[in-house]
Amino acid sequence: MLVLARRLHERIILPALDITIQVVALQGNMVRLGIEAPREVGVYREEVYDPTIAPPPADEAPPLLGHNVRNRLNNLGLSIALLQRQLPPGSLPPDARQTLEQMHAQVAALKDQVQALLGRPAQLTS
Repeated sequence: MLVLARRLHERIILPALDITIQVVALQGNMVRLGIEAPREVGVYREEVYDPTIAPPPADEAPPLLGHNVRNRLNNLGLSIALLQRQLPPGSLPPDARQTLEQMHAQVAALKDQVQALLGRPAQLTS
């Protein structure tokens, strides 16, 4: 067991699971925790957890992996679009601006491919 000390508003990050735990309040001898996790990840208090609930079948695509890939691609696409908007007109040579546009198109194409592999309709924004 890993034991950590955290102060108010400090976080613990589990990057492989895309989970963040933050100390949001201290009240007497109680600590209030905020937990950010993908929808597919169950988060339970010990007293209500039912270990008899079956996990998803092994032949399905791991939802957490798909979720993380879609999130990272979405963030990359948004970052490229934001960079394009932040650059003043004419501040980049035409070749550099064209490279940015090509990157944006490549990320969009990759998003479509990931959605097809995961068998889900495209819901990503860019």
